[in-house]
Amino acid sequence: MTLAVLPAEPELGPQKRCTVCGDWWPLDPEFWYVRRYAAGEPATARGRTYSRHTPVVHFYSRCRACWADRAHEQYVARSARAHVRAYMRACGETA
Repeated sequence: MTLAVLPAEPELGPQKRCTVCGDWWPLDPEFWYVRRYAAGEPATARGRTYSRHTPVVHFYSRCRACWADRAHEQYVARSARAHVRAYMRACGETA
């Protein structure tokens, strides 16, 4: 069993492991995207809606570098599909 968060180190503080690249990064918004849930905000679990009693800070499982790589791959794929569609329209073919 591997841990997702390492205990705090004197220089870096707590660290979290990226699920994509496997690197350990400091648990800091500089390296991770963060979702903050306010106290009193409605939430859903197991089909039930409830109100949060305390604020929650959630760090995503993929580091910012892996998010950027994924976004670039999706952009390239979308633009390639657009070029194919434009070419097919120019040739009079339908997809």
